[in-house]
Amino acid sequence: MTNLWHFLENRNNVTPMRFNQTGNDKSFWDPHATLLPDGRIRVVVMNQHGPPVPPAVPKGTIYSFTSENHGTSFSQDPGIRLRYDYFTEFQVLSLNDPKLLRLPDGRYRIYLAAMISDGSGNNKWAILSATTLPPTSVKHNEKTNEPAGFRLYPNYPNPFNPSTTICFLVPPPSKLALNGKPDNITLKVFDVNGQVVATLVNEILPAGKYQTTFTPDNTMSSGVYFFTLSAENYRQTFKAILMR
Repeated sequence: MTNLWHFLENRNNVTPMRFNQTGNDKSFWDPHATLLPDGRIRVVVMNQHGPPVPPAVPKGTIYSFTSENHGTSFSQDPGIRLRYDYFTEFQVLSLNDPKLLRLPDGRYRIYLAAMISDGSGNNKWAILSATTLPPTSVKHNEKTNEPAGFRLYPNYPNPFNPSTTICFLVPPPSKLALNGKPDNITLKVFDVNGQVVATLVNEILPAGKYQTTFTPDNTMSSGVYFFTLSAENYRQTFKAILMR
């Protein structure tokens, strides 16, 4: 076989991101590579974030890493690609084996093997797919190529312990902002009773993408919490689960 293949020895991690979850810090699985139109290589991987495993707890997050140098090294793409709770038509308990392809119209589609629940306590395996919006449907500022609006990404990992990462986008200041000034931005954590348990951001920020890490203190127990990003005319919330 060596006369058909060229093997490259690379001692760098393709997926440098690591998690520290109950002793399991190497839970990337099922890599699948796709060649992008500009010659870059993109690898999608699945992460189940350690025990307990589905169906006891719903899990499955899809990340991607892209190489600019023909596969010699890879960098993690911002945010995440897909997660089990993005599907609202039915309850997804597990996402596995992502396969990414590019459609003729420029969209991308991921196919996955998934464990789903029919709502009556019975689980089954199915093939799911998710497709990106057409490229022209994503609004950007023409001068800066920045997204035209705020955006909060789901935290990862989720469920989490001991910490989780939250990413969000800040657009250029709007001409409609109060008194012509940029909006003050807050990122807060709420419990199920609506009480603020942590304030991660409370300031005016220039346009760009931001990332922060939330590590709950010892007074916070296992359960459901909510991350909320707020500005003058924007508010978005994602649910997170802390597992002690």
